[in-house]
Amino acid sequence: MTTESVIVQEVRRRAMECSARSGHDLQEYAKHLRKIQAECTERLVSQRRVVSTMPARNAQRRMPR
Repeated sequence: MTTESVIVQEVRRRAMECSARSGHDLQEYAKHLRKIQAECTERLVSQRRVVSTMPARNAQRRMPR
């Protein structure tokens, strides 16, 4: 009996299917992903700039007097 959830089993099964399609060759799989990426440019998200959610190092919160 396995203690893995059904979701984990499904993810692993699909990962093995993807790996098998490329003959378990990581380079071939990466090549396949690059091909899909080139064909589906409208579905890609580009990040133009990084926005930090951390406050500036020198900015201190001032307490009202």
